[in-house]
Amino acid sequence: LIWEPSELVAPTFDSPDRIYDSGSHVMALTAPAVGDKRFENAPLAHTPFMLKANQAMRLQAIIIGGRGDSIVPAVQKYVEIRRLPAIPQVPGGFDAAVTLLSHGWLDSAINEGGVFRHAVWGESFKAGPAGDAIMYIDWLANHAKDADLARRLVQARDLAVAKMPQGQPYMSSVSHTTVPTAPLVFGGVYSYVERRRADAESLLAHFDEQGVKLYRPRDVDYGKTHSVQHANGHAAPDIANILEAATLSADRSLIAKGLELLDKQTALYANSVPRGAQVWEVPLHTPDILASAHLVKAYTLGYMISRKPEYLEQARYWAWTGVPFLYLANPTDGPVGPYATIAVLGATNWKAPVWFGQPVQWCGLVYGSALHLLSQYDPEGPWAKLAKGITAAGLQMTWPESDAKRQGLLPDYYLLRPQISEGPAINPGTAQTRLPELFGKGAIYDVRRLEMTGWFLHAPCAIHDLKESDGSVTFAVDGWGDKVCYLLLAGVQKAPTVTVRPHGTSTMDFDAGQKLTVITIAGPAQVEVRF
Repeated sequence: LIWEPSELVAPTFDSPDRIYDSGSHVMALTAPAVGDKRFENAPLAHTPFMLKANQAMRLQAIIIGGRGDSIVPAVQKYVEIRRLPAIPQVPGGFDAAVTLLSHGWLDSAINEGGVFRHAVWGESFKAGPAGDAIMYIDWLANHAKDADLARRLVQARDLAVAKMPQGQPYMSSVSHTTVPTAPLVFGGVYSYVERRRADAESLLAHFDEQGVKLYRPRDVDYGKTHSVQHANGHAAPDIANILEAATLSADRSLIAKGLELLDKQTALYANSVPRGAQVWEVPLHTPDILASAHLVKAYTLGYMISRKPEYLEQARYWAWTGVPFLYLANPTDGPVGPYATIAVLGATNWKAPVWFGQPVQWCGLVYGSALHLLSQYDPEGPWAKLAKGITAAGLQMTWPESDAKRQGLLPDYYLLRPQISEGPAINPGTAQTRLPELFGKGAIYDVRRLEMTGWFLHAPCAIHDLKESDGSVTFAVDGWGDKVCYLLLAGVQKAPTVTVRPHGTSTMDFDAGQKLTVITIAGPAQVEVRF
């Protein structure tokens, strides 16, 4: 049932039908709409309204029907009929977004003298060193137009670097969206890759022979209302991490184990509901966009590694399962609404808070980040537009500079009717990860597989014009401003010859044991690798 929003009508849906006890399902449009005459979730109005003589009461709706193994075909049909809404406009555009997020890192209560909190919420979320925060601050320093703001960002970066534990790779993070960019900017690539590979090996132990990652209750058993003690969203973050580590290390054994585990997830969960990704507070059975996000990333990485079409098909499926969590029509007259993202179709602790219809944009931003990755391999899909819309909506919700403690921070949730940001104030990184893509400014991280060699190329920027031939590969990279940064080639069997233009012969380091090559560049570059 697809209807035109109206102040006159409200939708009703119940499956199975517990309202009229029809023995089937019910979907309907009933009058009046939720408002001064009808409470939300009430089947009937509490106050009558007048039907005036000779004045028609009209509504417009479309009923669609068809066959499918899941809800996905219906969601696809909705998007085909109604199309996606325009991407929300961010006042002031890219420069204003850079300024706002900069103040979040510099001036909000998230920054405690060079160490960072995940979020501002009473005494929760203690501050600590954060490699991703340093990277995000440095990126903003590269793009800030105001010289004084750029200077302050550089000073904040240097202070935060000094607070990082010596000799440790840039593993620590405070953001919900994670990318392996920091070591590609600040160094320590070899130790970072080895740590990620070792962590991935330990994650494999979380799964049994059937590929099941069992849910293990702590103080509260959030699995008691689910039919089984496992869920796709509970397993998918580990699998995505394993496969990302496989691309960083090009470890053949890890690749084989990761893809085998991915196949087992397909056998367990194909054509099912994304669920169970937030079992720190939400029951395991609960439909969850965060599960969609992790599954999209895992299957897209699987496709990138193997080029097996069944992985791309699964990535598309899980991407579509996330679409019902998005507002694709503005539910209010306010500017914030389109691409606002509901986290789960359920409630914390089964009772409250109830999250139906309630935007929790950080969950959507994790989903959007995975959609950007998918869009590289399925460019005809709606993924890039959805992802950009989610980022734009996140910026709309971000607290303004007038809020001293929360400026530049993302609200944990957003109240649509009053248009108010609420809840814990989350660090700017979650909204910043895909900011470049929204404004056509490249990327903070990119990865490609070289088809002829099987190598993986990682960069802290966008990769362009990748071309392969017998004995060589060429590509262009945007660089990290004009600063030194590092490119990683994983899976290299012997030391190659590297030329970087316009700089000439580049600094190149080869680790034969790890089969890794690190190329040092400064600024945009054309790179040729001969082997």
